[in-house]
Amino acid sequence: MGYLTLIDTLAQAEFKEKQDALKNLLHMMGYISNRILAECDCLTDAFLHTAKRMEAPYSTFLKNVAERMMGQEGISLAEIWSEETVCLEQVVSKVEIEALIKCMGQTGFLDKKQQISHIQEYTRYLEEKIEEMERTKNEKCKIYKTLGIMSGILFVIVLW
Repeated sequence: MGYLTLIDTLAQAEFKEKQDALKNLLHMMGYISNRILAECDCLTDAFLHTAKRMEAPYSTFLKNVAERMMGQEGISLAEIWSEETVCLEQVVSKVEIEALIKCMGQTGFLDKKQQISHIQEYTRYLEEKIEEMERTKNEKCKIYKTLGIMSGILFVIVLW
């Protein structure tokens, strides 16, 4: 029974870690979007201001992207995002990183309205993933708890 409780606890911790990473990406995109809309910032300024509000590795990622956008010409934003997402690999899954690159890779070539549209599209994707993870977590945790109770009852019957 203790083993299954441990599995339940570890599964919950893993889900929480993944969910927190998605929530951080969601907050990051919200900050970027707000900077573009409210302050009429360009992407580079929005990234730099957002980096100040985020913790590492998200802040490091945004600073690196902004600095490379300002300093290098001839490299597409998609390439910069692809190369700089290395900072996020420890906290964000490869699937989420690929979705981030796919969505944000073209934003540098768009006007502000289209940039916001891309960011909102990615934000909706993140919200759906967070909801999906919550449902999955609840289902798996119920299974682990049920197995724990059943194994406890079986253990009591065997000892009796």
